[in-house]
This record gives sequence, C-alpha cells and structure tokens, in this order.
Amino acid sequence: TRAVFDAFIDKLKGEGVEIIDRDTNPEIGRFERVLDGGFIERSIEITTYEMKWPYEQYVTNFGDLLEKRVLDRVARAARMTPAHYASLLADKQVMRELARSTLAGSDGFITLTAPGPAPVAHDNTGSRAYQVYATFLGFPAFSLPLLTVDSMPLGVQLIGAAGADGALAAVANWMMREMV
Repeated sequence: TRAVFDAFIDKLKGEGVEIIDRDTNPEIGRFERVLDGGFIERSIEITTYEMKWPYEQYVTNFGDLLEKRVLDRVARAARMTPAHYASLLADKQVMRELARSTLAGSDGFITLTAPGPAPVAHDNTGSRAYQVYATFLGFPAFSLPLLTVDSMPLGVQLIGAAGADGALAAVANWMMREMV
C-alpha cells in the first residue's frame, strides 16, 4: 500500500504538483502529530454523545436487534455530561483552526481513504478510519478510485479547506482525468 501511494505521489510531482509533507514543512509534521494524539477517539466521543437520544429509543424498542458496539456506545453516552461534550466541541474548534492554518496557501491535503485496499469479502468495503478526519473537521473531501493494491481498489482522498468545495472539486476532476 505504501509503495503504491508513494508511486502515485511521485506521479503527481511529475505532473508539476508541489507536494509539501512533514519532511519539508514542520507545520505539517506538527499537525500530523496532533491528529495522532487521540483525534479519532474525540470524534467518536462527540458522535457518541450526539446519538444518545435517538439511540436510547432504539435500545428501548429494538435492543435485542442491535449489535454490541452500538449498545456499548449508548451505555457510554448515558455516562457523558454536557460539560464533557462542550469540551470536546471546543477541542474540535481548535483542531479546525489548526487544520485551516496548516492548509493556508495550499489546495488541500492528500491521503489514502483507508490503511489498505478493500477487503475481498462482501460484508464491508473496508476501513473508514482516514475518512473520519474530514468528517470531524467539517471539511470537503473526495474519495477518488485511483489506486489498486493486490488487484483490489484503494482510494485517494483529497481534503480541502472549509468553504473551498469548488476549488477542491476542480482538483478532483483534474485528477480523475489525468491521473488514471
């Protein structure tokens, strides 16, 4: 997976795209370290709290049909306080500002959509872990079916700044035309 993504990045560079990464820009490295510092967990905590009221009704009416993961999150939500939720939202705003400042002067972030290719099994399409970042930040994103690993699809994800949907769509359009 890493070799395929690195080859894709090299292809972009060959097309004249300037790639800035943690090796060439310390601010990118700092941003990546912040993302690795519990970012996904905070995102899950926010959605856990926000799903509290509708999911409590689902548990009451259909608890025996829900999977354990959902039941565990409903139980966690019942123990969360409004103050904890407010602190998570404040953290989210700090993260949005850090992402915005890190993106300044660029068209966006580029990453994979998942840590590896889609699984061969038909019960799911693979991990959504990398897609959580754009969702949590409320930033526009495109998942482009541009790569394959072991004959299975692997997407390239573009994440742009809030409000820059049109510019990001133009980049995604160019990639889908030129990078296949």
